[in-house]
Amino acid sequence: MASKARAASAIITSDVYERITKRIVEQLETGTRPWMQPWGGGGTPVRPLRHNGMAYRGINTVLLWMTAAENGYASRYWMTYKQAAELGGQVRKGETS
Repeated sequence: MASKARAASAIITSDVYERITKRIVEQLETGTRPWMQPWGGGGTPVRPLRHNGMAYRGINTVLLWMTAAENGYASRYWMTYKQAAELGGQVRKGETS
């Protein structure tokens, strides 16, 4: 049973890597380097922050930069649904990500 769970986890992880790689390649093909976005002063990228002010690290930083650029987001703060609920927030009915 544990091997089935491990195999399923490996497939999901592989799918995540493939989706991330595909997004990065798509942006590179359009001439955009996703890790070099001009959000900070002087063209320096500003690291995305969690709702509590801690900076994201690793590939999450690049993914959030790409998401912000694609959707025109200006805020550097991000949070999960669970974090928003803990702070008293609620997603409007019908909203999707």
